[in-house]
Amino acid sequence: GAAVFFWLYGNSISIPMYVVSLCGLQICSTGYAYIGGSAVIAGWFPGKKGIASGLVAMGAPVSTTISVALFTTMFRHFGLGKSMMIGGLVLLGMVVAGFFIVYDTPEQKGEYPDMQPLENSLGEGMPLKQMLRQRAMWVTGIIFGLNSMATLGIMGQFVVRHKEAGIPENIVLIMLTICAVAGIIGGPVMGMMEQHLGAKMAFSISCLVYIAGFLLNFSNMRIGIGISIVLFGLGVTGTQIFLTSFLVNIFGRENFK
Repeated sequence: GAAVFFWLYGNSISIPMYVVSLCGLQICSTGYAYIGGSAVIAGWFPGKKGIASGLVAMGAPVSTTISVALFTTMFRHFGLGKSMMIGGLVLLGMVVAGFFIVYDTPEQKGEYPDMQPLENSLGEGMPLKQMLRQRAMWVTGIIFGLNSMATLGIMGQFVVRHKEAGIPENIVLIMLTICAVAGIIGGPVMGMMEQHLGAKMAFSISCLVYIAGFLLNFSNMRIGIGISIVLFGLGVTGTQIFLTSFLVNIFGRENFK
């Protein structure tokens, strides 16, 4: 779905087509990134989800940095339509690879969750109506929705925001690379914090890092912006890591999906 909407988005010929394709792209890409990928982690590593998510989350800042820099260059040379078609083909390549290398649960490969035998490892299923009546589900959804909005705001406007602050585009792209490096470090660090401090405390620290980054960036001082880039990198993996942790803690492995 994301691959199809990727192509439609880049070749939109009307405002309604643009809106539908953009919404479809966001829904489908969020589906495979946060629901699909996180469900695999929850199925395989329910007890070590923080560490596993931290390692997996290293890919997100690298992907964001590469895609922003790459598409900026591609738009300039090939135009929007062709660039988005290439992006769609990359996603289709992921589809093919996924059929061969991804398994929902370790049981499908003759393994155990966390590589250790557990009795009734899948747990018991919870009816949807019961789940919808739980306050924890709605609070978690709102919290991580806001956190995701912050992340989207940072990365989606990264180049425009810092060019408006008077920073040349070539320096902004270097800043993106620095942000990615911080994200590569931040993923495992946040994951280890979750494992040792618990999801609630570790996520609170992650949010404080984010807040500090925003405040420093708003200052428009070069040194403040420079520090904020590192803090953004450290905090940008928070949603991907802690959403999985919160939901596994609340609903368990079976009800995660």
